[in-house]
Amino acid sequence: MGLFKWFRKSKPKAEETDEQEMSSGLYPQMEEIYPQKLGSIHSVVDNCEQMLEVTKQMEQMKQEYHTVTAYLSDIQKIDRIPTDEREKLEAAARNICVYTKERDKYKVKDTKLTKEQRNIIEKQEDSIANELRSMKKNEEYNGIIKGDLHHLEGEKGALLYEKEEIISKQAFLKKMAMTMAVLVISLFALIVALSFAFEASMAIPYILTIVMAAITATYIFMEETKSRQELKLVERKIQKAIYLLNKVKIKYVNNMSLLEYSYEKYDVSSSVELDYIWKQYLIVKENEKKFELNAEKLNQANDILMEELERYQLTNVEIWMHQAQAILDKREMVEVRHRLNVRRQKLRDNIDYNTKTYIKNKNEIQVFMDENKMMQDEVKAILRNYAIEL
Repeated sequence: MGLFKWFRKSKPKAEETDEQEMSSGLYPQMEEIYPQKLGSIHSVVDNCEQMLEVTKQMEQMKQEYHTVTAYLSDIQKIDRIPTDEREKLEAAARNICVYTKERDKYKVKDTKLTKEQRNIIEKQEDSIANELRSMKKNEEYNGIIKGDLHHLEGEKGALLYEKEEIISKQAFLKKMAMTMAVLVISLFALIVALSFAFEASMAIPYILTIVMAAITATYIFMEETKSRQELKLVERKIQKAIYLLNKVKIKYVNNMSLLEYSYEKYDVSSSVELDYIWKQYLIVKENEKKFELNAEKLNQANDILMEELERYQLTNVEIWMHQAQAILDKREMVEVRHRLNVRRQKLRDNIDYNTKTYIKNKNEIQVFMDENKMMQDEVKAILRNYAIEL
């Protein structure tokens, strides 16, 4: 019946004062219990039921009263332990207090690790370090591949632009050749016309026109030849760039497939996230190890405490595992004793009140039997049914 609640930490003084006033003033202020006249056989049944309920409550309260009294007796036994025999006992109590505080600290240790993330990491705990290194390496390689792709795409674009420039130049040379041909023909026609019109010698204009045509034709031929060679070279470079691009793209796709598989496997989006989860997992595991070690030490200290207390024949040694501070601190022990005394007084008052209630109901039934002698057999049958003796 709530045994540990008597050993709670010290309450505020105002609350303790209220408890004392309640325990000392409640019952004297209650209405005095007087026998009342029963009106019918049904009232007898009601009284019997009240007596039965009161009897159950008193049994529980008496048991609890004896338990509280036993605890008070245990406190006296602890207080009487000689100083020279308390060293091992107090050392165990001190260790219990220290380990309990440490355990509470490990319990409130907060991490950003979800249950699903822990399950995933736990399954791959042995290989996660290698997987993490591999993932980081693949991400770095992925960055290099992306750089190569950008470089090759840029080079390919520059070559395509250069190809367009060469093609444009070739088109210009063709137009230039056609224009020059038309010009030369026109000049020859003009010279012929002038020679017939003026009957003059046109050898020099002929020669100059031929020289101009030859120079222009030579220039166009050389530039055309040069542009064809440049075009072939650029096309080879473009083919090579496309080949390298395709090769790098295959590497990129393969590497991304590995990364996406790893991301899916650990439900992460990067090695940075996996590294964070892994570190959180290590923190959790370390705390669990510390908690287990703490629990082992705490159990050892509890065993020593109980062993020491059993030497002095305490009624309940287990309760002091949760109240070890009171063994070390006399003021705390005084508070424990005070709370137990208050509780015992309340139980005593409750027992007294229920005893009076029982006697009241018993007297009422007796009065009813005296006044209704013809119904005594019925009343006695009811009393036997409830196992009540007047």
